[in-house]
Amino acid sequence: LGVGGFVDGIALHMIAHWHQMGSAVLPPVTLDAMRRNMVWDGWSHAFCLLCVLAGAYALAADARRGRTMPSARMLTGQLLAGAGAFNLVEG
Repeated sequence: LGVGGFVDGIALHMIAHWHQMGSAVLPPVTLDAMRRNMVWDGWSHAFCLLCVLAGAYALAADARRGRTMPSARMLTGQLLAGAGAFNLVEG
């Protein structure tokens, strides 16, 4: 979820300027509206960071317990599922 949010936020919000988190509610046509949309983007990135940190700590906890780590294929699938869930919720 967090990695998908970061990819969306970095690639689409910051680099491509396609949209912002609140642009469907508050079109960024004034400086105040743009500022508010950037604040919403900031909160979104903070949430994504918390998701990534939670996942990293959960993975580390599983490693300490001796649990088998996911294969590269499984991890990739989980990352893609999380990215899809993020885009479903954001959309």
